[in-house]
Amino acid sequence: MRAERAVIMGMTQDGRVRVLQASRSETGLDTPVAHWQSVTFAINGLPRTVQDMAVTPDARMAYVLSDANLYVVHLGKSSGYVREVVSVAKEGQAPVHLSLLSGANSVLISHADDTVSQWFDVLRDGQRSLTETRTFTLPDSPIVNVIPEYARKGFFALQQDGQLSAFYTTVKGAIFSEPVFAGDLPELLVIAPRANRLLAVSGHDWQLFDVDNRHPEIGIASLWQEIWYEGTQSQRMCGSPPRRTMNLNRN
Repeated sequence: MRAERAVIMGMTQDGRVRVLQASRSETGLDTPVAHWQSVTFAINGLPRTVQDMAVTPDARMAYVLSDANLYVVHLGKSSGYVREVVSVAKEGQAPVHLSLLSGANSVLISHADDTVSQWFDVLRDGQRSLTETRTFTLPDSPIVNVIPEYARKGFFALQQDGQLSAFYTTVKGAIFSEPVFAGDLPELLVIAPRANRLLAVSGHDWQLFDVDNRHPEIGIASLWQEIWYEGTQSQRMCGSPPRRTMNLNRN
């Protein structure tokens, strides 16, 4: 949602994906008065079974995950259409969840084989195409939740056995991975906007963690080797740099 535009996307009981889009305009010179107008429309070409969906903050794109496919949807002011359909399955392992990385130019998809893949648009022959660029491997346990940072290209991954891992997308390998939670997993896991606090909520119980992870982007690869960034054409992927460490302490 932006100040002048808001989008709500959902699915009806009969399996149709519909979008409500509201836009704001102002009238009056001396004392402007804000007026909101809304329009609803359906997105044709989407399947009736949807696992997950997300709308980018600029309200221009949406991503819909269904079975082994990711549907890339372009949103206009009064209509939308499916730009492309990409297979995101990995060796027969179905995708289970999608998240938007900071900036909404990258999609993170968690898979049943305990990996998270990163996808973003790559320009080839003048056409944008959603492309898998990186894969992050986690220990053997189903991924329960992926929590992107607000302002950086990092994310946390929580697994069913209580393992919590932290990644930065231009650094290969986890910068933190420890069994943080024992017993019941938190119902909600939230990272602070400055990425220096992590809040775990389970019912009426809250746990606050201090996070020391000030410069996760600095590594040998980012200094001396080519890195594949969003919005660029295909480049040679770098080798594995030394892993950086992150500290996590209960407050």
